[in-house]
Amino acid sequence: MIIKYPNEILITPSKDVSLKRGKEIAKLLKDELLDHKDGVGLAAPQIGLNENVFVALGKVYINPKIQKYSPRTEICPESCLSIPRKIFDVERSNSVIIKYMNMDGKLRVNKVDDFEARVVQHEYDHLLGKLINQK
Repeated sequence: MIIKYPNEILITPSKDVSLKRGKEIAKLLKDELLDHKDGVGLAAPQIGLNENVFVALGKVYINPKIQKYSPRTEICPESCLSIPRKIFDVERSNSVIIKYMNMDGKLRVNKVDDFEARVVQHEYDHLLGKLINQK
């Protein structure tokens, strides 16, 4: 079940996890997303776990860290499964470089752009305890 705002867990920064725990959380996140056809990503805090794992557009990010935000930004409408039926205009970088562990335990550093970058930043913010309705 997805945690709804307001809830303390949604504004609490998350902690890194082991690969085994990351895989367990990733499965829970993917299963939960199946019930929410309009969702493109989900972070562990949204299911009550303050652990550094999220799923975005089908890809799993374990212990992610955004290394660099592009200076070019865009304001677009966003919604969040933890704040149902609300849309917010959010400014985000058009691309980011993110370092994370994948499901095979391999450390990856990827540049993501445009919509994927927006989704990654949204889910990463959840791990930092930040929501789209906060400045």
